[in-house]
Amino acid sequence: MKKAVYFTVILWAVLFAVSCKSTPPVEPEPAVESAPNAETRFINAYEAVLPIIYDGAQNYTVKPGDALTRISRSFYGRGNAFFFPLIMAASKDKQTVNIVDPDLIEPGMELVIPKLELNLANPEIKARIKVLLEKVAKIYDDKPNTNWSLEIHDGLITAADSL
Repeated sequence: MKKAVYFTVILWAVLFAVSCKSTPPVEPEPAVESAPNAETRFINAYEAVLPIIYDGAQNYTVKPGDALTRISRSFYGRGNAFFFPLIMAASKDKQTVNIVDPDLIEPGMELVIPKLELNLANPEIKARIKVLLEKVAKIYDDKPNTNWSLEIHDGLITAADSL
């Protein structure tokens, strides 16, 4: 009888030890940093180009049906519609409006339109404008693909490559 009790106790001890040993230790999950949203990415992109030259800058109030590419084309010329991120950055810097998505401008927004040729004449600012265009193009890479978003992405890349 004593042998059976000893045997049972030893068996339970072995089973307990094996079951504890086979359970892996629980490690805390690493903190997952969420990717910045588009709004944050646009704001970070604007900061890449600042400061810019505001000499001769104009103000413009967004009208119904306006798009930033059309506004940019009307101020900068037909081939320069995709320099609209400069307008976005200037408007945020002058605190007239914080455009967090170029597809979401609204009538009544006050934009600042800096002189493109004056900013491109400065080599340092020109290089920062190129970075700005590339960053905004990358944001468009992550937007849902539509014909319009693909056209804007390609236009931004073409504009950046021209600098």
